[in-house]
Amino acid sequence: MHFSPPLPEKPRTIYPSWPRRVAFRLLGWTAVLVRGCMWIPRSIASIREPRRPLLIVEPYGMGDALLLQPLIRAWLDTGRTVTLAARPAWKPLFPAHPHFRFLPFEPAWARTDAARKYRHPLRDVREAVSVLYSVARGADVIEPRGDVRALLVLHLAGAARVFTLERYFSANDCRVPFLAGIRAPVRRDVTRRVLSAAWLPPGAPDERVSLAHLRPAGTKAPRKPSRRIGLIPSTTWRGKRWPDEHWRALVPRLRERGWNPVWLCGPGETAALPNAAPQNPAARVSQTVSQWVAELDACAAVIAVNTGPMHLADALDKPLIVLDGPSRLPLWAPENPNAIVLHRQNLVPWAPVAPHGNGIRSQKKLMALITPDDVLQALDSLLPC
Repeated sequence: MHFSPPLPEKPRTIYPSWPRRVAFRLLGWTAVLVRGCMWIPRSIASIREPRRPLLIVEPYGMGDALLLQPLIRAWLDTGRTVTLAARPAWKPLFPAHPHFRFLPFEPAWARTDAARKYRHPLRDVREAVSVLYSVARGADVIEPRGDVRALLVLHLAGAARVFTLERYFSANDCRVPFLAGIRAPVRRDVTRRVLSAAWLPPGAPDERVSLAHLRPAGTKAPRKPSRRIGLIPSTTWRGKRWPDEHWRALVPRLRERGWNPVWLCGPGETAALPNAAPQNPAARVSQTVSQWVAELDACAAVIAVNTGPMHLADALDKPLIVLDGPSRLPLWAPENPNAIVLHRQNLVPWAPVAPHGNGIRSQKKLMALITPDDVLQALDSLLPC
C-alpha cells in the first residue's frame, strides 16, 4: 500500500458539528444509565449461559463488514459460537461454518434512505432491540465503531459484556463514556482491520481477508489478465465521488494507452454513471457479492473511489488505484502492496472532513484536486506499459 503524497506523521483530527457532539454525549450517558438498570437481568442471563456466545454488530457498508472477517474466523477457531448482525446483502462475504450465524440487521440510523432516519427514534430503538434480543441476551458483544446508539440498543437487549472503542472511530473528540462498555484504545494511524485486532482471542494471528470461497471450485484468477480496467465511480457518500468531468477526461486517455475501461457498479447505479460519450465504456452491473468478485477477477487493474467494492478488489490483490480526498487515512485504505491511494489532504489544513452537513462541500473540493494526470501516473507506476 502506498499513499500519494505520503501521509503526515501526525494524523489530523476530525471535528463533527457541535449538535452531533452534544447528541453523542447525551446518548453515551443514557447508555451508561441503561447498562446500570440492566445489571440484574444481565447477570441472570449470564448464569444461564456460562460459555457466552459472541455477537458482532456491523450494519453499515460492505467494506465495514468484510474487514471483520479475520476477527470472526479467529473466534470460530476457538470453538466459540459467533453471530454477525449486518445487512442481508453481506452474508456471502462469510464462509459457512457450523458455529457461525448471520443475522440480518439494518437499523434506521444505518440506512442510506435519509428520509427514514430519526423519524421515530423510540420506535427505531424498539425495533432494533427486538431484532437483537435473542442473540444479544447474555452474550459478549463487539461493537467495533464506538457508536453510542448501538451501545444503547445492546444494553437494552441484555448483553452481558459490550466491547467497543474509547471514541467514535472516525471522530476523535466523540468519546464513549468509560462506563458505557469495555473500551479499546483507538490509534489514528492504523487500518480498520488492524483496529479490529484489539478484540482477537489471545495468540490468534492477525490475518487478511480471504474471498476464496466466492470463486468457483478449482478456479483461480487469470494469470495473464486482459487490458480490461475496472472503473468504480459510485458511492453512497455524495462528497466522496470523483467529479464526472474528471472521469470523462480519463476514459479516452486510458483507451489511447491500450486499456479497455469498463464501468463496474451495483444495482440501480447505472443512471448515475458519468457519460463519457462518444467513448463511454460498457457498464457491468453486479447484483450480488459473488458477481462483483467475478467482474473484478476479470480486470487487470481497478480505479475506484473509496467504497465497498474497492475492498473486494483489495482482498483479490488487484493492482488498485483509490481516489480518496476526505476520508480519515489510513483507516479505510487498502492493504495489498499493489495499491496506491491518491489524496490531496496535504494541500489544505482542514482535511480530513466529517462526511455530514457542510462537510460535503469540502469533500467535493478535495476530490476535485485529484486529476486524471495523477491517476495515469499512478497507473504507470503500478503497471508500466
